[in-house]
Amino acid sequence: MQLRAARLSTEHPLGTLPLVVITRGIAEEKGPDGAAIEAQHRSDHAAVATMSSVGRQVIATQSGHHVQLDQPDLVVATIRELLAGIQKNPPRGDSHP
Repeated sequence: MQLRAARLSTEHPLGTLPLVVITRGIAEEKGPDGAAIEAQHRSDHAAVATMSSVGRQVIATQSGHHVQLDQPDLVVATIRELLAGIQKNPPRGDSHP
């Protein structure tokens, strides 16, 4: 609940916390509402990424729900990139609420 309240009170409640949200690129929702549900899913993930001022979203274009199984190289590369960025530019003291 505290994070929700913080999210509503500030644009980036996680400050400069390094954050990458990896989102599936292959739709899993079918049926007449499938496209809308997938669009909402992507939008929700984008919103999570904006909780940090340095957050970003990566679309795993060749993956369904289990990105770590479908595209493990993407997951590893994203983690390595994130860690390299932290080493180069450590987060400031406002990295968490």
